Amino acid sequence: MTMNPSEQQNPQYMSSREVRDRFIRFFVQNGSTHVPSSPLVPQNDPTLLFTTAGMVQFKDVFLGNETRPYKRAVTSQRCMRAGGKHNDLENVGPSIRHQTFFEMLGNFSFGDYFKREAIRLAWQLLTSPQSEGGFGLPADRLWPTIYEDDDESFHLWQEVAGVPAQRITRRGAEDNFWAMGDTGPCGPNTEIYWDFYPERGDTSNPATDEERFNEIWNLVFMQFDQPGDGSLVPLEKPGVDTGMGLERMCAVMQGVHSNYQTDLFTPILEKIRQLTGHTQEEMERQIVSYRVVADHTRATTFLIGDGVLPGNEWRSYVLRRVMRRAMVHGRRLGLEEPFMRQVADTIIEMMGDIYPEIGQRRDFILNAILNEEESFGRTLAAGLHRFDQVAAGLDLQPGDLFPGDEMFMLYDTFGLAKDLMKDVAVARGFEIDEEGYEQAMSSQRSRSKASGAFKQGERENLDIYQTAAANQPTQFLGYDYSMLGTPAKVLGIVLDKELVDVVGEAREVEVVLDRTPFYPEGGGQVGDRGALLWEGGRMEVADTRRPVGGVIVHRGTITEGTLRTGAEVRAEVPGEVRWNTMGNHTATHLLHKALRDTLGAHVHQAGSVVEPGRLRFDFTHNSGLTHEQLAKIEKIVNRQIRDDSPVETAEVAYREAVAQGAMALFGEKYGDVVRLVHIPGYESKELCGGTHVQRTGQIGAFFITYEGSIGSGIRRIEAVTGPAAVEYAQERRDLLSSVAARVQTTPMRVEEQVVALQEQLKEANKKVEALERRIARGETGDLTQQVREIAGVKLLTGRTSVTGTEALKEAGDHLRDKLGSGIVVLGTIIEGEPKLVALVTPDVVERGVRAGDIIREIAPTVGGRGGGNPTFAQGGGKDAGKLDAALEQAAEVVAGKLG
Repeated sequence: MTMNPSEQQNPQYMSSREVRDRFIRFFVQNGSTHVPSSPLVPQNDPTLLFTTAGMVQFKDVFLGNETRPYKRAVTSQRCMRAGGKHNDLENVGPSIRHQTFFEMLGNFSFGDYFKREAIRLAWQLLTSPQSEGGFGLPADRLWPTIYEDDDESFHLWQEVAGVPAQRITRRGAEDNFWAMGDTGPCGPNTEIYWDFYPERGDTSNPATDEERFNEIWNLVFMQFDQPGDGSLVPLEKPGVDTGMGLERMCAVMQGVHSNYQTDLFTPILEKIRQLTGHTQEEMERQIVSYRVVADHTRATTFLIGDGVLPGNEWRSYVLRRVMRRAMVHGRRLGLEEPFMRQVADTIIEMMGDIYPEIGQRRDFILNAILNEEESFGRTLAAGLHRFDQVAAGLDLQPGDLFPGDEMFMLYDTFGLAKDLMKDVAVARGFEIDEEGYEQAMSSQRSRSKASGAFKQGERENLDIYQTAAANQPTQFLGYDYSMLGTPAKVLGIVLDKELVDVVGEAREVEVVLDRTPFYPEGGGQVGDRGALLWEGGRMEVADTRRPVGGVIVHRGTITEGTLRTGAEVRAEVPGEVRWNTMGNHTATHLLHKALRDTLGAHVHQAGSVVEPGRLRFDFTHNSGLTHEQLAKIEKIVNRQIRDDSPVETAEVAYREAVAQGAMALFGEKYGDVVRLVHIPGYESKELCGGTHVQRTGQIGAFFITYEGSIGSGIRRIEAVTGPAAVEYAQERRDLLSSVAARVQTTPMRVEEQVVALQEQLKEANKKVEALERRIARGETGDLTQQVREIAGVKLLTGRTSVTGTEALKEAGDHLRDKLGSGIVVLGTIIEGEPKLVALVTPDVVERGVRAGDIIREIAPTVGGRGGGNPTFAQGGGKDAGKLDAALEQAAEVVAGKLG
């Protein structure tokens, strides 16, 4: 039962928008820079499943691997916790305070203020009157907790905030030592709890009464880095990372006890209630399912908006689990038809102006949700069929135990939750083997842990590159085409993850220069290849990367001479290679715009590869492109190339670029100042750090070479430009001429000639089929001599020489009609592979012999499978040498069926 919070000293009501705005405004006024929310998919961080906290986008800043133009920041960050170390999935629904998706308000210090100032600012914002920009919370209803060994915070709470010592609770590392994951920045934290029921007196504290107290703000003091080996390494510049759950703070400011009673959820819950047709009382009785649907649909909307689609691997699998859990609870509410799409539309309406990504991608999000809902409907039907198969196979009777391992298989294979299957079992009168299910689940977790399910990967030693570069960024000169050959100085050489002063011939090394024309891999563009030259020496550069901050690393092999730290070299990128790469990269921008203009604004880049010889572009779209659409897109891009529009680049503020309509690409990491690539002739605007031609005409030509699906809702186009496009056109011209010669016509009349030949072939095939039918009927006379009787049932088995499945079936029909009553099993070899058919007359079916059963049992003999209905079935395999054995086995199968 939901309890109403105390009416005593409740703060004045504040909407969620006001709470979010007030938090951000307060810290901006105190010197912080407002930084936009990063996506739910962590950028350039394979160790994290999702963005679980506001500090994720600042991880490298805390580690000292990246610098920002500010030392204080404030954000409202969208977060997701439904997998890995941070997993709130099972708590959602029963708990009034947990969500998988939530917004975290945070303020951050990067080597600026620390514990004293963090506590002071937090206390000032929470307790200052609303008229002065605070939240106006009564101080005596706020209870801090601290890490058990953090005496400094214990004294600061008393000194700075005036909190009595008896209201400050010490807690262990599990509660008050925060870490982002198994690796990365971490440190002790102090949490601030709100007392919902102060009238109960001071007999409780947050450590003993979670129902009365709710954590609203967590101040983490980033003092350490954990490399993953169990150690804690002090950070050179400690910082502050705080997180205030917007949903929880709204509950406080709106005088309710549950996050789901705030204005962040009530419109969503009301939409669900409208879909179900429930009364308010009916909704309250089933409120757990309502919460699950509301939260999980929010998570689904934002995950798809950030480029994640439901699937069977990693993030996609988590999304699918979240969606299916929502769908299952929707069915408990009586929603048999797809419903999440309509709930998601309400969410986009509510939050699309705050997070424009979901508004811009509305159609794509809704279509992706509908596709998964329809797919789940089919999966649920298959799962229920499997459930009934198992029950029938085990001859389970009411009161019997349904096996736990089979229950887990339904979860693991079909994604059907235990609770749903438990409901199915109860409806059929069965009990559930809970212990067996948990054992199977435990075994699966052990396997997942052993295989490193969340792609932790090998953590690179990034410090060595900072040391090699003397903590200075590499000057990149590659945007200037005239600088593709430039003098540079060797700052550091890395050999086998160690810094060395000198390296000799035939060694593979990584070299850091003070300046370079080599483009480091990023934004889909591959790293440049080329050479470093010095007197008496040469290094072939095979790849260029930016492993940390602004440091560019050249990987390659010393092919001549000896290289030393401090040496002067000439860094050279082959002009033709770079030119072709630039043409392909600019073409991807034109292609992206052409796709959106042709298919719709739901199209967004989902990945790309830009190389000298080709480009590959992945994009969001739910169906294959027609020949006409591809031709139109190709035509648009080539028209823009012919127009020879200028390609303009400029360094602008991120917010300004987005305000101008620039596309920020999924999976890319952007700073506060970004590089805007603008093609004014086509109004293509994208944030991009890659290299581009100066005018579109320099691309030369553009041809699409491939289009296809690479996953649910993701399509891929491959294309060529420049010299590769010329080569592609020449190859197709030569192929056309060759085909024309073979079909004895001119290139211009190839299509006409091929159509005529197809018609001739069709007529010839008809004649062949007619002849095969006559042969088949002729053979049936001989085959009737092979009839035997088993338990009073006629059985005819034999081989025929027909080479088509239709002729084989016709032969079987003819023989069955001749028998009048009985079983026919025939086999033949078609294109080197054995094929089988079985036919059973209805009166024999009544005696328990089914054609489908016969084929299912004999097809494995020829290395294959098959099936069908009781009167007709067909199958095949790979082992033609076993066809006679399979036909002979049919007699054994029939004998077994007849007893």
